[in-house]
Amino acid sequence: MDEKPKRPRSNNRREQILNETINLIMQNGLSGATMIRIAEKVGISQPAIYRHFKNRKEIMLASVNAAFLQLAEGINFEEKDAAAYLRKMSMLVYKEFTRNPGSSRVLFEFICAPPDEELREPVVKYLLMFLKLIEYRLAEGVDQGVFRDDLDLELTTWEGFSLGFTLSFVSLLGLQEMLSEEKARHAIENLVDRIIAKKKVEPSRRKPVNALRHRVSPKSR
Repeated sequence: MDEKPKRPRSNNRREQILNETINLIMQNGLSGATMIRIAEKVGISQPAIYRHFKNRKEIMLASVNAAFLQLAEGINFEEKDAAAYLRKMSMLVYKEFTRNPGSSRVLFEFICAPPDEELREPVVKYLLMFLKLIEYRLAEGVDQGVFRDDLDLELTTWEGFSLGFTLSFVSLLGLQEMLSEEKARHAIENLVDRIIAKKKVEPSRRKPVNALRHRVSPKSR
């Protein structure tokens, strides 16, 4: 007697719903991720979704949370040197958005969500956390003597963020060829070079001239 296929566990089904929701947002935007389409993609009835989520808003919030966690895993690494960290992190963000342009679409969809849907809050929360992380590493670089001690941490943080925002926007528009990896790396180096601490050049110390060599011999009488 043939065994009936086992039903997916609740956690697996929940993860499947989130993955399909993210895919729908990437392809059709927030408005295209309807409960009917999500159910069709997962292969279940629409009422079955409510066993895992209360409503569509809860699915959307869980989806953006999953998308940010995925992005965070892609740029998570250890690096003690602040300048090296800034360079590496910036390039990882560039490569992540280039490799997965759908991530940019998800980000922008939630940023542009209608205020009445109340879907912007998690995006703002994650972006502020990201900004705080950059500011912390900049401050660490100042303490290390790697970055200038007169650095405006908040302004520089936003400069770095605006660069990352530009990279994600380029990815969203499919214009990666116009902003190649080489150009992205050059833009990052320009930012780092402006904030790096310049090594002080100590004035050369000349040996005192032997006074005896310049002493005028008294005239013999």
